[in-house]
Amino acid sequence: MKRFILFIAMLFSINFYAQEVTIPEARDIDVNGEMVLLDQEAIVEGISIGYNFRPGAITWAIYDTAANIGLSVFNVSDTLGYSFKPGDHLRIHGVLSQFNGLSQIVADSIELINEGNPVPEAEVILDLDENTESKLVRYENCELVDPSEWQSSGSFNVNVSNGITVVQLRIDSDTDISGRGAPTGVFNVTGMGGQFDNESPFFDGYQMFPRSSADFDPYNEEGVQYTPLSIDEANNTDAEGVAIYDGQSVELTGITLGINFRPTGLQFALVDEDNNGIGLFNLEGDLGYNFAQGDNITVQGVISQFNGLTQINPEFIEFNSSGNDLPASLEVDELGENTESSFVRLNGSYTLVDPAQWLGDGSSYNVQITDGNDMITMRIDNDTEMSSMMAPTMPFTLHGIGGQFDTEAPFLDGYQILPRTSDDINETLNAEELISEYALNVFPNPARDIITVTASDQIEQIHILDITGKTILKTEEQVINISMLQSGNYILRIRVDDQNIHYPLSKK
Repeated sequence: MKRFILFIAMLFSINFYAQEVTIPEARDIDVNGEMVLLDQEAIVEGISIGYNFRPGAITWAIYDTAANIGLSVFNVSDTLGYSFKPGDHLRIHGVLSQFNGLSQIVADSIELINEGNPVPEAEVILDLDENTESKLVRYENCELVDPSEWQSSGSFNVNVSNGITVVQLRIDSDTDISGRGAPTGVFNVTGMGGQFDNESPFFDGYQMFPRSSADFDPYNEEGVQYTPLSIDEANNTDAEGVAIYDGQSVELTGITLGINFRPTGLQFALVDEDNNGIGLFNLEGDLGYNFAQGDNITVQGVISQFNGLTQINPEFIEFNSSGNDLPASLEVDELGENTESSFVRLNGSYTLVDPAQWLGDGSSYNVQITDGNDMITMRIDNDTEMSSMMAPTMPFTLHGIGGQFDTEAPFLDGYQILPRTSDDINETLNAEELISEYALNVFPNPARDIITVTASDQIEQIHILDITGKTILKTEEQVINISMLQSGNYILRIRVDDQNIHYPLSKK
């Protein structure tokens, strides 16, 4: 018992003595470049930036946008339950340390405060120094000093020069740059500022860590040229439904849509602001990109076609930003070439043609749905929660991603719709009767700040959906603060007695 009390006391003691410090305070150094708060336990906050150069553990940075200064975050063997994504606002507890001159915090806990914060633009620099440590920087109009320094694999250093200064690049083996040929000609390069100086004073050994091949602009590797195209150009097909750019190396930029339908690799849709879409598929590996819907990414790869579906097989992916709005859904009565890899909403109310097609066994399967006139194929993927759910028993409206599976040319058949999550299937029948049966009420409505939801039976869960069917908020509370929502119309999906009841909500 005494040992237990002592252990608890030690925990309280540790938390008590942890200092709340700003990133500038954590980065403060003396005349020898040594951290003033070296070996002090601290808590710091900042925006995550960069790239995780240590898969399965931690080597990335956090940034103070107001002070324009960063701090490296490190853990040798553990992610601490956090999956790195640029733009996250984090609160980190750990010990301030220095590794070969690089100031860092050795983290032992990470708290995610919020997501989708702006990531700073790379700062154009002429040289590296103490101010560029753990900051996103850009060195322009440079070329390799000695191309023979470029290695065929592994981690290595290589020098580049703009004709005035020389900067050392550190090519990390965990990026997609390692294993590629050397970039040729003049280029701009972006990366994270670093340092490797093994003795005091620590004012030397500054380096720059490119995060991916896309950080070289352009990356003119001998024999490979990526033609920049819009998504609307890249997804063009001829009269037979054959992709016009099939087999060509291209560069595309767009917003990610859906879920990653291939957890061991990458499979999702890429759309532009006008909802033109193209599939993205990589059999194995994520190329250093951690998928999230709403990311803006730039992709270099080869256009291909799989059973009629036009897609890009990526070779390099650059993350640009997160939390971008999806385009408005395309409302259609039928599927076709124009709906491939786009965000689609089917007009009308649909039911299952044969409920026995809905397997609910965790596998992937097709089900036929109808609005009473036409039949459409809905693809339920085993990587969605719907594959293990019960079949919808009432008519529903449907959002999803347009797909195609046509095994032979001409590729003008086999069109499908793939719902992303259960939120895309919204049951509609008997809504008024169910609202009456369960004495469901939402007040005030319209509302500005707080709503209260009541029912005769226990309310199990409430989702607030936007007009695209995306879940904005999920809660089990019946008194809900909606002050953060923009003015407009929403849908409450209220779970009562194993029934999903949809109730309109207006936000002032």
